[in-house]
Amino acid sequence: MNSHADRKKIAYLGPHGTFTHEAAIRYFGPEEEFISRNTVKDVLYLYKAREVKNCVLAIESSITGIVRENLDELIKIDQGFIVGEILIPVHHHLMAKPGSDLHRIRVVAGHPVAIEESKIWLRQNLPDVKLETVPSSSMAPIEVSRKRSLAVAAIASKTAADLYGLKILASDIEDIHDNLTRFWVLGRKIQSPAGHDITALLVQEDLNAVLCGLIALNISIISIYERPTTERSGGHFYLLEVGGHAMENPMDLFLKKFAKIRLLGSYPGKY
Repeated sequence: MNSHADRKKIAYLGPHGTFTHEAAIRYFGPEEEFISRNTVKDVLYLYKAREVKNCVLAIESSITGIVRENLDELIKIDQGFIVGEILIPVHHHLMAKPGSDLHRIRVVAGHPVAIEESKIWLRQNLPDVKLETVPSSSMAPIEVSRKRSLAVAAIASKTAADLYGLKILASDIEDIHDNLTRFWVLGRKIQSPAGHDITALLVQEDLNAVLCGLIALNISIISIYERPTTERSGGHFYLLEVGGHAMENPMDLFLKKFAKIRLLGSYPGKY
């Protein structure tokens, strides 16, 4: 085992100032050692290589739904488990270099989710701007801070504006102001039952049989996400979140009966 595995490092999608960075700090506390990477693939590489003990991934927005690319990368991992989740409110701000104003803006950069969640405000206030997407929410303000132009703006958090010395031109531009993003925390070992747990399952077999098995054991079905698989043409996998903990009845009975189902984790949650 890599000697780095024992270090309590937490990886997240960076750079500094992303919402994932904020989620990681809220979940683990600011005293922990964090490490950032600019793509989810690189974050998960650190995790798979045991360079970090935990990592944090955005998994679902209350507005735009599942973060498909993150889910697709997550199911490729054959080690470790989802051990926790955290929900944080998301507020988007439009920012540019000091001296700029809304009338100067010709280009707006942001993460695809941030742009999608702010589309009404953008259409009403900056209908003719060019929209550019970046891999993470804090890469946009970094790029803006490095440019001389006052015509380029970023959509990001207030934390990012403070970090990179940008002026907020408009606050809370998200279309829905009670916007929440849910993050999953990956770890090495499933934690003991907390009494209000959710279990995540990966299903690639007969979904109808699995659903009937859950219903027969009176296990609550919380959510079902469907994604295509690359293993065979036309195939799909299903990620299910259900009520209960894998170590307790009736979930452990269900997992024994459906042995081909992959357990992705059990973690405290509300449903």
